[in-house]
Amino acid sequence: MPERKKGFDTLEALRRAHLDFIKQASELKATTEGLRANQVRAFLTEASQIGTHLSEEAQREAAQRILDYWGAELLGCPDVSTKDFKPTRLAELAEDGNEVGMAVTPSFGADSAGQSGSPPARQVIRLLAQSRQWRDTGEAEGYLLTGTALREAARYRHQDPDIDRFVAASEVSEQAAIKRASRTKNYVLAGLAAICIVLSLMSTSTYYLWFKESAARRIAEERRVVAEQQTRLAEDASTEAKRQKAIADAEAKASEQLRQKAEKLYAQAQADDKAMNDRLVELENKQRNLDAAMAFIREQLRLGKIFSADLPPAIKAAIQPPEISDVYSDPGALSGYDPMFLGTAVSLPVLSDVNINAAFDKGKPLNYINYSLVLNRERRMAFYTAVNLNREQRLVLSGGPSRFYPDPRVASVERNIQADPLWFSTDIARGHLATRDEIAWGPEFRGDDTTTAQRLADVVDVDTNVTPQFDTFNQGAWEGLERWTLTQHNPTARQVTIFSGPVLSDDDPIIGKVQMPRRFWKIAVSAKPTPFQDKSSLELVADAFLLSQFRDGDDNKVDRPKGLPDVNLYRVSVSEIERLTGLSFDAVIHAADQAEIPIIAATAGDLLAKEVLLLDGPAPELRKAITQKIVDAIRDQQLAEPEQKKVLTALLDMASDEAMQQVTPAGRVNLLFVLSQIPAESWSRPGWIDLMAQGRRAVADLEGSAASGDIEIGPQASDYLEQLKEDLNLDNSPTQRVLFQFAGMTREAAVGISEALRKLGWHIPGEERTSEAAGQNEVSYNPRSKNDRAAAELLAADLRAAGHTGVCCSSPNALIKPGTIEVWLSK
Repeated sequence: MPERKKGFDTLEALRRAHLDFIKQASELKATTEGLRANQVRAFLTEASQIGTHLSEEAQREAAQRILDYWGAELLGCPDVSTKDFKPTRLAELAEDGNEVGMAVTPSFGADSAGQSGSPPARQVIRLLAQSRQWRDTGEAEGYLLTGTALREAARYRHQDPDIDRFVAASEVSEQAAIKRASRTKNYVLAGLAAICIVLSLMSTSTYYLWFKESAARRIAEERRVVAEQQTRLAEDASTEAKRQKAIADAEAKASEQLRQKAEKLYAQAQADDKAMNDRLVELENKQRNLDAAMAFIREQLRLGKIFSADLPPAIKAAIQPPEISDVYSDPGALSGYDPMFLGTAVSLPVLSDVNINAAFDKGKPLNYINYSLVLNRERRMAFYTAVNLNREQRLVLSGGPSRFYPDPRVASVERNIQADPLWFSTDIARGHLATRDEIAWGPEFRGDDTTTAQRLADVVDVDTNVTPQFDTFNQGAWEGLERWTLTQHNPTARQVTIFSGPVLSDDDPIIGKVQMPRRFWKIAVSAKPTPFQDKSSLELVADAFLLSQFRDGDDNKVDRPKGLPDVNLYRVSVSEIERLTGLSFDAVIHAADQAEIPIIAATAGDLLAKEVLLLDGPAPELRKAITQKIVDAIRDQQLAEPEQKKVLTALLDMASDEAMQQVTPAGRVNLLFVLSQIPAESWSRPGWIDLMAQGRRAVADLEGSAASGDIEIGPQASDYLEQLKEDLNLDNSPTQRVLFQFAGMTREAAVGISEALRKLGWHIPGEERTSEAAGQNEVSYNPRSKNDRAAAELLAADLRAAGHTGVCCSSPNALIKPGTIEVWLSK
């Protein structure tokens, strides 16, 4: 700041300096340095000295107002001190260069009248002059003394009467001025109080009016927003209703067309079923007549009533003992059992550990034409046979004299593990497990009768396929059950799968040279026909039977029944056969078992869902077949959407963190492969959002377990997991900010929920405990943002997948800022 001339001669000079200093102070405040306290102090010190030569009261008041202004500015400086809070007062009027109120030391000498202690002459003279001037002006109040000057003059009032009278008048005037000032002050204070009261009332009234108007505006705005929202919702609802009506009309029309088509197809199916049943009965009669004719010809030849040379060549060839053909030289011709024969997977029974130890080739099935079996090497007979019967393609082939022989594939590996010819006698017959009537169909049996009959004998009359059965049992109850299965089990079914076998027990009695099984079992499985032959809605039927070839309570053979036996006398559950044999049958057979109580009507989705756990089954072939079956059903849309949801729910249950800990690495690969094959657009279907959230949770948990080392994920499983993450959109985190309010739970629990959501990509700054969240479990959003609505619905589903099943996506709230989602959670 530039230097200024010291002191001010006039009030006008002070005012000009005051204005200049204001301008300079404004410029300093705009800089980083700012106005400093020492600059203001210097101005106040210099300006206060003008009071020594300002005698007029108005000028002194004007000068004091300037000092008060800068005293206030001083208190606003950053380096103010406590001393600066004392106001700076204007200096008193000077008398001969000395300030009034300052101790003036009198100077006495030769000019002092020679008297020590007398008042200074100049003071007395000045007071006398002032008193006379006051008197000469008619005692005008303007000449009276006040303040310090009055108190100083009172010291000399005894020097002269005029001085005493002048001082007394000044004291009276000062007391009157003080009273006037006090009254004025009281008036001012009363006025100010009244003004404050009025202003307070006005302020209260104004605030009340403002608050009322603001509330009215806010309510009006909220009503406007709600009205707009309701209008939009009504418009959306109207549009959606029109769309739904159009869809419903189209669906109704399509449904009516389908119904009419279904009726025609159903009528055709009934006609086809009747024709097929008639043909089956005809084939059965032809087969029996042919067998009876061949038996009659053989008997006549034996009695010598006819001779072989007189027979036609075809009959002569049929009654000759067949030569063993080389059917086993072409493994491709031995098709074996087809698990997909019924249109849905029906796997082979699984052997227990004890059975596997006793099985030939570790339980690997031996394939023949249209059937397979697993051989018990210790008991030298099959654990079971599994047959595919096609009723439509059944052929009637002549049956020549049986000639049984061992399977060369088994004999080349291990001897003396097939049926021993010495077992059999007049009372003990060779009981077939897979019969000629069941397997005589397909291209392998087309051609001339002699060749096909011989091929049929080669694959049926083999030592691995026979068991020791009493003649009364073999030609009685067992044959009756075979005939019933052939034509009466689910009569309208075109394909039937048949499992048969003995119940092998250590306490089976030894009859002759063989340990005879006491009981035999049979299970027939087929699908109920549908009008459209829709494999996605197949419903299976299973009948299970258990028969004894011994009388109750002893080791004697049963009597042959008169006529066909009542098969219902032998009906049992599949579970009972499992208990007796140590075999484990496919879950779809249990679901279809007619003897299971309670009987549950299972759809194709229910049945396939029960097979999901077989993705981690014991046999690689079974795991592969089930994996492909599920992929075909969901990826290739072989199941209707509601049925797909059932299967997907079972898959996600298996993929849960707790269940995944129990799954083998191979099972994890199969499960992740199946889930990765679900089309990405399927996850976004209406009504699938909870399945999508369950999948997101499973992926996040699996990655967490893999990171902590609890679960090992190989490269193949990792690839499937990455594909699944992409399909579930886990690589793209939501952009919305989530405000999390909670009540009724510990902060640790709330933090745990937030951490789980953050693993799914949600942005949650923190958690706030508030009583307003009590009783609430909802997610709110701004209705103006479609993205916020979609994100809120997904967040609510993620919370439900985390176990908070009561959380819902609430009605929208227009007061929420777009891009923000609010979670209100309580227990």
